[in-house]
Amino acid sequence: MTILMQNTSLPIRSRDELRHVLEENAADMADRQVSRRSDTLGKCLVRYSVEPDIYYYAKGYDIFFINDQMYVVTRHRRLKKFHDADGVYKFRQKYGIELRIHVGEHVVKALFKGIDTGFRYNPHCRTLDYANHVFTYDVVNAQYITRDIEISKGGSRRATSRRVPPDRGMSVIGIVQGCGGEHDFGIPADERIVFLEHCTRLTKVGTT
Repeated sequence: MTILMQNTSLPIRSRDELRHVLEENAADMADRQVSRRSDTLGKCLVRYSVEPDIYYYAKGYDIFFINDQMYVVTRHRRLKKFHDADGVYKFRQKYGIELRIHVGEHVVKALFKGIDTGFRYNPHCRTLDYANHVFTYDVVNAQYITRDIEISKGGSRRATSRRVPPDRGMSVIGIVQGCGGEHDFGIPADERIVFLEHCTRLTKVGTT
C-alpha cells in the first residue's frame, strides 16, 4: 500500500525539512510515483554537487537520505561514473523496501547545496536557467525596505515602495536561508532577518 504524499501550501525551506518529509514518505520515494507538480516534493527544487564547483539540480522526489548522507537518483550521463549501488542496498536496509530504479537512472552520493526560493535574479533569463534562481546558501547583496511596502511574491519581481518619493531602503550582504513563520526565505542582518519579499534588489555574490 502506497502512502499518499501530503500536500501543503508551504515550501520546503531547509535540508532538515527536506529530510523529514522524505523519511515520512519512504514508501512513495521507493515507488517513485510522486512526480505531480502539486505535491510538496514535486515543487521542491534542490541544488547539489557531486564534483567540486559543478552544480546539478533535482526535484525532491529524486532524493533520499541515509543518515546524514544525501543521495540523488539521476539520468545525468556525466554522473553515471559516480553510480553507487551501495546506496540502493542501504535504502532497503533502512526502510525495508526496494528502491525502484528505472533504465538509464543511477544513484549518486551528493552534497546538498540549497533549495530554490522561488525568486530569480535576472528577469530576462528563461525559467529553466537554474543558475538564475535564488537558492538558499547563495551569498546575496540585497537592497530592502521596511515600511510602506508592496511586497514581492517571487519570480523576478521585487518589492516596491509606496512612498513618494520612493524609499531608497538599506543594503545587506548575507547568505539566503529558510525562515519560520509567515516568511519563507531571508537574509540574516545583525539581529533581524531581511525577507526576500521586502527586497528591491537581489544580486548574487557567490555560493557557500
